[in-house]
Amino acid sequence: MALFVLALGAGLPTGCVSVDGVPERPVATPPAGAVVASPFSPAGIRVLPLTHFERTDEHGTRVLLFFELIDQWGDTVKGAGSLEVRVSPLDGSAGGVAAGGASGPSVWEIDLADLARNASLYDPSTRAYRLALRELPAWLRSVAQGGGPASSAAVEVYFRTVGADGRDTVLRDRFELPGPS
Repeated sequence: MALFVLALGAGLPTGCVSVDGVPERPVATPPAGAVVASPFSPAGIRVLPLTHFERTDEHGTRVLLFFELIDQWGDTVKGAGSLEVRVSPLDGSAGGVAAGGASGPSVWEIDLADLARNASLYDPSTRAYRLALRELPAWLRSVAQGGGPASSAAVEVYFRTVGADGRDTVLRDRFELPGPS
């Protein structure tokens, strides 16, 4: 992941900004696709309870994942980085993860450093990212239909980004996705 800390006078390309008659001053411009450290960089991630299974004629069964990024003050923010989503079956015993093999975790990787893709996945009405996880493995489709050995699934999200201090950081959260009631 490219690390870029915004700094004036560091040989970066600059542009000029004029706002409400205030004199123009040079502003450092990060390279395209750079993940920039900022005091408003994400400091936390939370999978929202809006996350659910959805069955449609067009897409079949999929998981709609909603998550928010939170800055150091607890406010919702957008952030650039890479997202890894792992979905694992839960057996019926105290939330334990079932054995691997064919029913092991499924992984989706999403590049949120691509700013156009990042913006397209952000839902302003919920102030959260909304992703449709498709091509579900058979075990996860059976959870969505209420059959099979697992009655729910664990959704774990890992967001790799640059923190407010300019260091690489990994934010994570876990959510239990129940099958139909």
